[in-house]
Amino acid sequence: MRHGGLTAAAVLALALCAGCADTPAPGSGGLETSAAPTPDDTASPTAQGSASPGRSAIPNAAETSFPGAPQDVESEEIAVAPDDDPRRFRLVTWGSSTCPTLPDEVEWDESAQVVRVTLTDATAYGDAPCTADIAPTTSVVALPDGAPDAPGLVVEVAGARLTID
Repeated sequence: MRHGGLTAAAVLALALCAGCADTPAPGSGGLETSAAPTPDDTASPTAQGSASPGRSAIPNAAETSFPGAPQDVESEEIAVAPDDDPRRFRLVTWGSSTCPTLPDEVEWDESAQVVRVTLTDATAYGDAPCTADIAPTTSVVALPDGAPDAPGLVVEVAGARLTID
């Protein structure tokens, strides 16, 4: 009988402690204080991977890269989309979420009137473990000097000619 009372007391003490962990801080009004990450808050895959050996050397010509794709990109193919800044565009690539395909080089070809983008491949990650999933990564890419503003511009990437709408 004595063990039953001790067990009940222990269960009650654990339940009370668990309730304390969920108690909001004074003055917070019970509201969650952490904000959801935005693309600007999310580190680029290169920065995320810098803790792993070899990841900091991954070529990345993007100003920033983050997981996911803009809402208007629906297919699992490489895509380009406008950015809020007409001197930048968004490049959506698909591949491993832990070893994403990133823009390696971005060049303006004046004679062809296209922006040419070269992408990294899996060899850029060396022996780093990469997941075998297919996920989008969006890279915000600045236009090279001499290129016109992004709307209507043609981008050549991975054998495709895509227009920024």
